[in-house]
Amino acid sequence: MARIIIFIAFFLSGVTGLLYEIVWVRIFGLIFGNTTLALSAVLAAFMMGLAGGGLVLGKIADRHEHPLKLYAWLEAGAGLCALLIPLLRAPMESLFAFIYPQAASQATLFFLLKFIVAFLLMFPATFLMGGTLPVLSRAVIRESSRTGFGIGTLYGVNTLGAMAGCFVTGFVLIRVIGVSNAIYAGVLTNFIIAAGAYLLWRFSVSMRTAPTPERVAEEAPLDHRVKIVLAAVALSGFVALAYEVLWARVLVFVMTNSVYAATVTLTTMLCGIGIGSYVGGRWADRSKRLFAVFGWIEIGIGCGALIAAIMLINLSWIHDRIFTIGPRTSWWTWNGVRFFEAFLVMFLPALLMGASFPVAGKIAVTRLQHISSRLGLVYFFNTLGGVAGSFLTSFILISALGTSATVTAMVLINLLLGVYLIQYDRRQLSRRFVAGFAVVVALILVLGIRATPATLFTVAYSHVEKDFPLIDYREGIEGTVTVHEQIKPFSRTKRIDVDGLNVAGTSFMLKTLQTLQGHIPLCLHPNPQSALQIGFGTGETSKCALRHPLADFQVAEISQDVLELSDVHFRELNEGVLKHPKFEYAIVDGKNIVKYAGKRYDVVMNDGNYAVATSSASLFTRDHFENCRDRLQPGGIVSTWMTIDLDPVDFAIVLKTFQSVFPYCALWMAPNCINKQIVLLGSVEPWQIDFQKLSERLAIPAVRKDFEAINISSVYDFLDCFMLDHRGIADISAAYPINTDDRPLLEFSTRDIRSRDFCAYINLGAIAARRPWLGEMITNLPDDAAQREKIENNLKRHHEATRLLLAGMVEAYQGKTHASLQTLMAGSKLIPESNLAREYFQRADLLGNELIAAAALDRHNLEAQVNLSRHLIGLARYDEALKVLNAVDARHASHPLVQYELARCYLAQGRVDSAKTAIQKATAAPPQFVDALFLEGELLAREEAFDRALILYEKILQIDPRMYEAHNAIGRIYRRQQQYAEAIAAFEKSLAIMEFQPAAVEDVGDCFREMRDFKRAISFYQKALAMGGENANLFFKLGNAFYLSKEFARAGVCYESALRTDSTNAEIYYNLGNALMMQKKIQEAAAAYAQAVKINDGEPDYFNNLALSYRELGRVAEAKRVFERGLALHPDSRMLMENYRGILR
Repeated sequence: MARIIIFIAFFLSGVTGLLYEIVWVRIFGLIFGNTTLALSAVLAAFMMGLAGGGLVLGKIADRHEHPLKLYAWLEAGAGLCALLIPLLRAPMESLFAFIYPQAASQATLFFLLKFIVAFLLMFPATFLMGGTLPVLSRAVIRESSRTGFGIGTLYGVNTLGAMAGCFVTGFVLIRVIGVSNAIYAGVLTNFIIAAGAYLLWRFSVSMRTAPTPERVAEEAPLDHRVKIVLAAVALSGFVALAYEVLWARVLVFVMTNSVYAATVTLTTMLCGIGIGSYVGGRWADRSKRLFAVFGWIEIGIGCGALIAAIMLINLSWIHDRIFTIGPRTSWWTWNGVRFFEAFLVMFLPALLMGASFPVAGKIAVTRLQHISSRLGLVYFFNTLGGVAGSFLTSFILISALGTSATVTAMVLINLLLGVYLIQYDRRQLSRRFVAGFAVVVALILVLGIRATPATLFTVAYSHVEKDFPLIDYREGIEGTVTVHEQIKPFSRTKRIDVDGLNVAGTSFMLKTLQTLQGHIPLCLHPNPQSALQIGFGTGETSKCALRHPLADFQVAEISQDVLELSDVHFRELNEGVLKHPKFEYAIVDGKNIVKYAGKRYDVVMNDGNYAVATSSASLFTRDHFENCRDRLQPGGIVSTWMTIDLDPVDFAIVLKTFQSVFPYCALWMAPNCINKQIVLLGSVEPWQIDFQKLSERLAIPAVRKDFEAINISSVYDFLDCFMLDHRGIADISAAYPINTDDRPLLEFSTRDIRSRDFCAYINLGAIAARRPWLGEMITNLPDDAAQREKIENNLKRHHEATRLLLAGMVEAYQGKTHASLQTLMAGSKLIPESNLAREYFQRADLLGNELIAAAALDRHNLEAQVNLSRHLIGLARYDEALKVLNAVDARHASHPLVQYELARCYLAQGRVDSAKTAIQKATAAPPQFVDALFLEGELLAREEAFDRALILYEKILQIDPRMYEAHNAIGRIYRRQQQYAEAIAAFEKSLAIMEFQPAAVEDVGDCFREMRDFKRAISFYQKALAMGGENANLFFKLGNAFYLSKEFARAGVCYESALRTDSTNAEIYYNLGNALMMQKKIQEAAAAYAQAVKINDGEPDYFNNLALSYRELGRVAEAKRVFERGLALHPDSRMLMENYRGILR
């Protein structure tokens, strides 16, 4: 029982060890910068503290009578010392703020300084943690014959605890309680362990003394066998940590740049080592030829690493076969796939790495009396080797040799070390043999490295850019920078990525973003003289910024490789900006430069892009935004690039976080393409747009040239990019928390995996639903009244045009290409002098041509044929789509996607029976194909099989809760059944997912109108109008709601608005006449009734009211003629007859 308690305690000790490592690396990363050099300094300091503790405390433990008591004190001490980090964090930051300006330019000196500070702060805790294994080994291991079992079990239990600590910290603790509280949780755990160990020592007789009471005055000198095993274990540790770095560098491309991917990688590695240690301990006790066992384990590690390399080469292919994002793809599902892939690559070699430690420990522990000191020695050399392996691989080997060659070198080292150990086990090795073996090793390494193709892992580098072939890459210190180029028959596009995350490119959308980021803050600032840009990308933003008369411009870029590759591949965008006389750059973490550099700027441009990716998440915290704010001159502006294809919750968190620092903020996005890129602009002071100064800035020839390249050709086009003010941002984000360094909600986001296009669509809807009128923010218009009126009219035209362009973008995301182009054309016609919408139409033509070419190039390619058919369906060209689908290769004719697209065509053409057959085939194979199920539901609703349709829609929502169209379908059924409350509930569920749905909002208004809740009906109709649902029918409904609320004047205004859209609708004229009559405007009412009769003489009511209005005007003769005409057409109308008789009396 006592041993079980000890093992539980040591398991928990492992939990706290990894908890501290993960959390301290984050804290020091925020202080030192998230560069590889800074993080390596922290890890080196951490591991060297462990190594030192194992060495020194191991020797002390051999002389200590109560090792369990000593262990209790070590745990308590580690917990107390762990508190140093949060307690001394503020003084550390003050220290670095003081020395940063002087030391930052001295890279080596600065690295040493970081290492020393980290080492001194972490050393007390890590030193004590490092001593726990050798100290506890003396309390647990009692028999020489079971030394291997004892070492393996202890090391395994502790490592499995570390695995659990890694998992819990990475997946739960930081996300739930934050970084600081995670430390306190670790400290509390240390104290619990210490108390438990102390009580066990105090009350357990068997644990009160060491199991080997015999004392020795001096430890015997290390014999040759021990020296060999220490060298081997150091080399083994070197290779093991090298593998960890190398595998992580490749896995990030498939598993994505996420904190969870890093957690999965480390968890898997520790799991293998922990289990392997347990297994290795048993091997050690059963074998008498331990060097041979050690050697075969090393050969096994080399073979396992070779298999891992093969897996990495093919992992992209494997990933695509086992994982497809669908409606039910949860965050846990995605991480389950990550674990599977990590285990596939890492588990076997990690298992054997773990097995090597107890074998080495068994060899080194020649006498049980010295178990702690010898085990401390093994731990010391293994850890020291690991430090060297991690550091040299990150900073020298990958850059010098490349990832592929470095993997080859490590595999060969494992194999050759194994051969040497096996030979050493068989016979005494002479110095000549050792020298000769060293020469052979060197020769094999050289030949192996030279023979390894440098491009071995490049297939993984293209995993997320499958449509963009790799054309260049750099495996550098700060990550792998890749350049990709897509060449299609009618277009050519390049992108630059860092560790699989796109940071810039030449697509129209990215060029638009890069141009806006470089120009908007500098065009709006009253007099910008200095600017800082965090992140270089292609360099286009820097080029744009330097178009302005800045006195000082600086770029903070974390990777030298980004600058160099951009200079080679993106000169057409950046125009060689690296050679611009005012261009200055620093290779540094941008977070650090705004935190510590004393310099102030008029504009800070934050070019972090994807807010949930580990590499850029720290640039979206409140702490970072506060540091940016503190670097501003009075009146300064901060801008940040962001994408809208984040999960809507994460998108709202970014907005909330930004506004928490910059209360006067705005969201800008060019409506010149199907755009996913935005610029957030923030200031601590209220700001307005100086119209004349802005016009002057845009008139600068180089600035005008940049904007014309993205179809922005006037000041009005520029202002059309203004999407949200601070009120709209607050409205979207009000209910959400703030992202901080201590509570990094974005980096640790747990949102279910959804299509990024779907997320962009939802967020675009939220933006479009809240776009404000910009006029109130514009100042300094001309004094001349005519000029001012002209500008205001132009602003109104452009405001309405932009509303239509946004509506067209929403329709494009819905796949309604034909409707989208019609809406976009309507918007374009309002501003015929503008080229703002040109890209939409050019892109539609280009896309069609590319799809036709792709389908013609390979008629057996199902994806190409289906994509072309979808495009044609979106254009309402159903016959052509059917022709494409019916020509699909016979092997694919019954494929669910083909049958689904056929069903869409048939339904659009009214061929219901054919649609039913196709839907049955589409849903037969994959029963979770929700799009096909939705079509089936539409058919059932058409046939008024409402109960069956409702059951099907509920099934769809169980599969995909975000399918808002199913909620709308349910609402329409309830409405037809006159169950208005239930219908409203369904529509509101839909609107909670996708706000920008004018039709659904109108449906809610209809339901409230039917319930005679006219006030709410009016509210929803007005909201639908604000979203752009401006059509005659909606104005007519709003007018009717006002009329029934007895607000006759407002009803009349709505009817008149409806007639401006549709002047051929007699019923609108009739209702307008009624509203005017209620206002006693008899003459105008008579004119409206007359127009109603003129358009449609088939309604007796029209004749009746026209005649009555004439009577009220005293025009009795005309009233009689109207009655007579009406009766001639409607002789059975009692109303006409009675009123006619009344006028005759």
